[in-house]
Amino acid sequence: MDGEPSARPDPTAPPGPRAVLVTGSSRGIGRAIALAFAGEGACVAINYVENRAAAEAVADEARSLGAAASAVFQADVSQVAQAQELVERTVVAFGGIDVLVNNAGVSVTREPFLDMREESWDRVLGVDLKGAVFCAQGAARHMVGRRRGWIINISSTSGISYSRWQGVHYHGAKAAINHATLAMAIELGPYNVNVNAIVPGFTAGYRTEEHFRYPERREAALSQIPLGRIAEPDDIAAAAVFLASPGAWNITGQLIVINGGAVAYIRDYVFPDEGLHRPRSSEGPARGEDVSGGLT
Repeated sequence: MDGEPSARPDPTAPPGPRAVLVTGSSRGIGRAIALAFAGEGACVAINYVENRAAAEAVADEARSLGAAASAVFQADVSQVAQAQELVERTVVAFGGIDVLVNNAGVSVTREPFLDMREESWDRVLGVDLKGAVFCAQGAARHMVGRRRGWIINISSTSGISYSRWQGVHYHGAKAAINHATLAMAIELGPYNVNVNAIVPGFTAGYRTEEHFRYPERREAALSQIPLGRIAEPDDIAAAAVFLASPGAWNITGQLIVINGGAVAYIRDYVFPDEGLHRPRSSEGPARGEDVSGGLT
């Protein structure tokens, strides 16, 4: 990094439209975050891997909600070159990057540790950890020169507690991004770049509904959430917008947990034919079956 840290800019100064990149934003939490920033009048970059039509629909909706501009970029962030090119394309499109939200993530659930495959490990760590870190690096290189920026990593309660429905790879990736958030915040703080992580628990989405296809699972999960409800994507989006607002100038290096108060318990869920804490059979589920949904 060239140059010396400078004094923090005046947060009350009226900024122009901010440039916001949200990875994995063609659906779910990422979509909600992109649209929330659009409602603030930001320039929003939508990232997708395969479904361009869905990403274009989000970009159209962003403009209808008041986005100063929107753009759609394809990139697999597990590939470092693509991750950093994604940042550069955002900078070219909007003249800079003010906010990065690392939302892209994958999970290969219900894959027991003894059966875990290298390809699963590489895929989960590649997107959830490596992709987030190198997108952040690319964005930070621009932010430090402007002495202004916000990096928000979307993590998971699987990074701070155990989830029977996630594998060792997912737990490890999310725990690592939590600690990487702290390290980034310390290194980038002198350059007025705030780095935080949002840590959602159960969040509504198509995969969460698949997980809750048995009423017993929903009841067991809700019984361990003091507020008695799962989060909506808009709840996560509201937190992201706040963390990139003047009201959060002095918040950095923090894990913002959004799980209705279910912070300390060890999560376990019911199958229709077994008790809450009874272990599964040694055979386990189909390898790599994806039932994670909005589960985090």
